Amino acid sequence: MAVANDMLNRVRAFIAAGPSRLPDESTLFAPNAQHTADVIWPLVARRNLKRLTTTAVRLAGMADADTHDALFVLLGAVLELPDEALTCFLTQPEVTSWLVGAEQAEAGDAATFTAWLGQFVLAEVASRGGVLPAVPVATSSPHHVELRAWGRRLVSEAPLPAVVTCSFRRGVLSFGTGRWMDQHVEPEDTRLIQLPRLARRLFVSGGPNAWLTHAFPEVRQVAELDAPRLAAFAALLGGGIEVLSAVWPEAWHEVEVMLRWVVPLTPDDSFYVPGFRGLIAVGETHTYPMAMTLFHETSHNKFSSILELADASSNPDEPVFSPFARGKGPVTSLIHSCWSFAREYQLIQRLKAAGHLKGAGIQKLEKKFQVFFDKGIPSLRRTARLSPLGDAVLASIEQSIR
Repeated sequence: MAVANDMLNRVRAFIAAGPSRLPDESTLFAPNAQHTADVIWPLVARRNLKRLTTTAVRLAGMADADTHDALFVLLGAVLELPDEALTCFLTQPEVTSWLVGAEQAEAGDAATFTAWLGQFVLAEVASRGGVLPAVPVATSSPHHVELRAWGRRLVSEAPLPAVVTCSFRRGVLSFGTGRWMDQHVEPEDTRLIQLPRLARRLFVSGGPNAWLTHAFPEVRQVAELDAPRLAAFAALLGGGIEVLSAVWPEAWHEVEVMLRWVVPLTPDDSFYVPGFRGLIAVGETHTYPMAMTLFHETSHNKFSSILELADASSNPDEPVFSPFARGKGPVTSLIHSCWSFAREYQLIQRLKAAGHLKGAGIQKLEKKFQVFFDKGIPSLRRTARLSPLGDAVLASIEQSIR
């Protein structure tokens, strides 16, 4: 009972220490890393902590004794994180997508979801040099465990079971029985490798990854890249970051705060996945200007996070004509499209002014964007029953494209 009370008190203290509401609606459209770091992410994290504790307790209640105990060890380790680290953990793509699945899990799924939570908690604790007792950890393939938030991949030449036991203490990862990882690795067929890093907490990795197979909607499009190709992909992204940070520092700072994981795709495409907050997927040999892709897809991430906290309309699912989709779609999808394309349109103007975009092709793209706005915004004004947030966002969009 004392342990349960301590956990409850920690949850209450974390919630009380955070912001109480979103910034003024009229300020949300413009890139603002401080708003994201100090308000939006902390609010999402507090919502997710309530979901995590509720879901973990529900899973524990229908699990076997070992899984029950492991869940509470993991929950205790999460709650021991300081506020900044706890906010980071609760907004990791793996954790946000775990919540989507675990909230629907049945009794037979408890052990599986516990092992996946073990992987994600281990990665966060290791990234901060913390302590984690021995817990079940899901493997990402028969030969590796992805610890993306730590920027590491634990690779074994010998086949691994679906779940291994890991702990972390004094900067050392214990893997299985008597296998310790630091500068020295035992046994010799196991090693830790670094994932490509694009920013402080932004890493690149793709397949094979069993969690993506489980939860990612377009997993067949995820590329499986060896180390040289993954490095080349990271360099492609790095070039886009360099351009974005040069022409619009505020936009890059916001992307840097929000984005955690970039997944390579086999097709020349890009998208974000709402359940994987802080993640975008981009083609391995992407030909569209990378600065524009990074900002556009992360803009979707930001708006999805805002919509977790407040409604943009009272009829979000009502069908409405969308020129972006070339047909009818939900009101919320059209607002999303207007939001991200309008932000990208602002970036286009900066890229043009800096000499990064030239020729008839960019004029054609601008015209296409204007046609989208000329049709999409009136469609929203006719159909959407906008909330104060939605009305302020749409007003900001209209102002930005004049």
